[in-house]
Amino acid sequence: MGVHPGIVNGQLQHLHEIGWEYNREMLVKVRDFVTATALTDGWGKLTGQFLTTNNKRSN
Repeated sequence: MGVHPGIVNGQLQHLHEIGWEYNREMLVKVRDFVTATALTDGWGKLTGQFLTTNNKRSN
């Protein structure tokens, strides 16, 4: 079908068909991919890329 098992698992969790504790091993760590292009990490902390870019502009 071409759909990652983690996507299916996440959808089932979102729809409350299964609990959040089930099939955690199917989930993929994506924080590094997301924060590579984001300004903050989702908790209000600036990412390394933004800090580097911002420091270059201010010099």
